Amino acid sequence: MFLYPASGDLFRYSGTWDYVGSIKGPKGDKGDPGAGSSQAAGVYVPEGWGPFWRAARAKASAGTGLARIVCVGGSATQGMYASNPRTKSWPGVVASSLQSQFGDGGSGFQQTSLSSTILAAGDAAALAAWTTAGAVVTQTGTWTQGGSKYGPGANYIYSDKTGDTLTFKARGRVVKIYTVIGGSTRAAMLYSIDGGSDVTVTQPSGTAAIQVTTVSGLANVEHTVRVKVGTATSGQYLSVCGVSGENASGVVVHNLALAGAKSDTYASNAPSALNATWNGGVDYPADLVIYTAGPNDAAGNTAGDVWAANVAKFLKAVRDTGTATGDTDVIIALPHLGTHDTANFKYQDYAIRARGLADTYGCAFVNWWQLGRNSWEYWRTQGYWGTSAGTGAAGTDGVHMSDAGFAFMANQILPLLTS
Repeated sequence: MFLYPASGDLFRYSGTWDYVGSIKGPKGDKGDPGAGSSQAAGVYVPEGWGPFWRAARAKASAGTGLARIVCVGGSATQGMYASNPRTKSWPGVVASSLQSQFGDGGSGFQQTSLSSTILAAGDAAALAAWTTAGAVVTQTGTWTQGGSKYGPGANYIYSDKTGDTLTFKARGRVVKIYTVIGGSTRAAMLYSIDGGSDVTVTQPSGTAAIQVTTVSGLANVEHTVRVKVGTATSGQYLSVCGVSGENASGVVVHNLALAGAKSDTYASNAPSALNATWNGGVDYPADLVIYTAGPNDAAGNTAGDVWAANVAKFLKAVRDTGTATGDTDVIIALPHLGTHDTANFKYQDYAIRARGLADTYGCAFVNWWQLGRNSWEYWRTQGYWGTSAGTGAAGTDGVHMSDAGFAFMANQILPLLTS
């Protein structure tokens, strides 16, 4: 028998760790989930977890600061196939709930991966539904997906055709536009807010970097942000990552997930890679990061040790790269695997390593796969699987959720963030 830790958690060792007791530590302040509350199967919260998030949340509630959440992962986090991936994905449901309690920090990031350039080939039905719902980036002209995983959302699209446009929706008093600069000569960016006059912003050549164009002094309403390619010749690209709407206080949730992402998508932690440092790290800082990559790794036969190393590289970028001082709380979460992998059987390896990483890095851990009884059929009976029509209805998808499934996922995260 083993007693671990000192607070009285009881485990029996028989090759794997089996939980047989209750998790009860010293009574925590205001029901702190990391200090004294019992935890459901599939949820692990280390004692004392969440001090940076709770401090930011308190400022948000008082109207004196912005509490920032960044979510990364694959399609099960991006919102495939919610009726609206921006509002009905689990990050969208979390955002709505937290903002109703602690203040509206803005709509957060809308990325170019929710555009017809990315969605038309494999998700035409969903694209049509989401266009009707106002969830996608609308576009004119010819845009192409970039080959690198740059900037917030690890994605950008580009055009070198004068006058091509992208149109975003952003709610908040501040709008931020993220573009990739550097390389050879680039076309200027023209932007307009709510049908106003175009404003020209130079896109420098040289070393690759992410340029942030900030527009402040706006009303806290939903804005229409149009980005246009300035005068260009062949090869003079405008490259756009996305647009964010924010306020000075409240809670903002930036959903930076990318359909198809694997653990290595977010593992390039050098600032020059323009990747992980822009996904919750020092270049796009967060008070709380929720990391969910996993199903695509399992389908791709990524070894457990490789998966864990990739997660550790991402955590290094968030906690200890550049000027980072470790003041970011982290939740590691595993989406339900469904039927996404029926050959490699690696997902349990990620679950084991995720729990170890949670202990090492002081992260909370939510295992939606375990909460779904590790069973596709069980979640089908609950109406939690979606349909590629993008309507949010219950269906028979192998890994993507319905609106009800996303709501269930959000409800496993929210108690950690509100107590």
